[in-house]
Amino acid sequence: MKARLIIISILLIFTKQFAGQTNLPSTLDCNEILTIAGSPYIVNTSITIQANCSLTVDAGVEIQMAENTHLIVKGKVDFIGTAAQPIFIHAKDTIWGNIFLDSTNTQKSIFNYVKIENARNSIDINQNPAALYGKYSSLEIKNCYFKNNLRCIYIYNCPNTLIKSCILDSTNTGEKILGQYCDNAVVDSSILYYTHGDCDAIDFDASKNVVISNNYLYGGDDDGIDIGQTDSVGCDGVTMEGNYIYNFVNKGISCGEYCVNVDVNYNVIVGCGLGIGAKSGAYVIADHNTLYHNRVGINSYHHLNQIWGPGHLTVNNSIIDDSDTTWNVDPTAFLSVFYSLSNDTLIPGIGNITGDPMFFSPLPNPSGNFHLLPLSAAVDNGDPAFALDPDGSRSDIGRYYLNQNTSVTNLNQYREFQIIYPNPGNGNFTIRLIPDYKINTLIVQNILGETIWKNDFFGNTREYQIDLSYQSSGIYYLKHYSKNNLSIQKVIIY
Repeated sequence: MKARLIIISILLIFTKQFAGQTNLPSTLDCNEILTIAGSPYIVNTSITIQANCSLTVDAGVEIQMAENTHLIVKGKVDFIGTAAQPIFIHAKDTIWGNIFLDSTNTQKSIFNYVKIENARNSIDINQNPAALYGKYSSLEIKNCYFKNNLRCIYIYNCPNTLIKSCILDSTNTGEKILGQYCDNAVVDSSILYYTHGDCDAIDFDASKNVVISNNYLYGGDDDGIDIGQTDSVGCDGVTMEGNYIYNFVNKGISCGEYCVNVDVNYNVIVGCGLGIGAKSGAYVIADHNTLYHNRVGINSYHHLNQIWGPGHLTVNNSIIDDSDTTWNVDPTAFLSVFYSLSNDTLIPGIGNITGDPMFFSPLPNPSGNFHLLPLSAAVDNGDPAFALDPDGSRSDIGRYYLNQNTSVTNLNQYREFQIIYPNPGNGNFTIRLIPDYKINTLIVQNILGETIWKNDFFGNTREYQIDLSYQSSGIYYLKHYSKNNLSIQKVIIY
């Protein structure tokens, strides 16, 4: 009898785990752990994590999802990958459903270093399809890579959601990030590649105290960042700061539908139909932005097809350069501009000037460098009531103050990298820089501060190639040391 039980147990193991893979049942144990030993895991029918239960997925695990299968979470999931061993969830064949977090507010689900690919369908035709769909749930999404999904992240009534250091590279129609009723959400330090269709890269509606910061948005058929309303409820308290927004057909930043207490600060917006727009009762303050090569720089207007009234836009300490139209305001809307610079049009308002901003390397694409050169008309011409720049001088106009660096040890000379391209890229980077001493040192470090590459070069070197293609996807830091200066710039490998 004992021998028979042993044989049955062995047969069960081989049934579950054949040829190095594990077929997952539709019902898992209450606190299941997927380890790399059982990977890859095959999902042929949708799986539900019941309330008060959890699923933990270890680093390096691969999950293959059959068509129209879903991971439905009513408890919590923890996808705990690492930079060296990310978790990979993708279609078994060509496409699959999605991950649906359903009413999990009491338990936070964590996605860290997860690659999600080819998710296309929601479990309900009334739900927006998204690779990660959260409804009345709590979730944290960090260091994740979304590829070829139909919409990446949709969250509804998911307060305190954190999306940080992610790459969103879906080639299908759909917003990269769509949030509704998501108070205290944060989207930070992420890369969003081209957004297709009548969809915005980042779209938040009816949400309070949202922060969208330090992201790179690389083009789209509609808006870069759009905030608005749901059920006639607008956003209240949104900060958009430090973002790089390039080549959107419509607006770089769009604020509408009675969104109030909106701050748009220290952004670079390049090559869009409109740089910053306020409409439909929105109240927006935009400070220290750099807008370059947009068809219209700034616009406050009254959307004729909407009922919320005109826009209210205040712009301060900002550069609006190389636009077909520098500014526009509808007769019923409100636009106030102070201490701002245009290259060719004097904008009405206190302290506004015309002149050459003299960017370091202005280009209408992500390779442009919009730091200021010493003779820029933007230097020391900002609002005198604003805080002084770090060198103790009057505030400069635009996203960057003179000599600003990611990490500055010497404010007397500007020695930032001129161009690193392509950035983000596959690891093969070309660096153009201005050496200032006979011997210079380049160092590349990972996010843990570990040096992964180092080389010295002579001061007459103006262009340098680095091959980091053997490194994992993620964020790295390139440091240029010389006798009197240290420059640091972020590089991203996808």
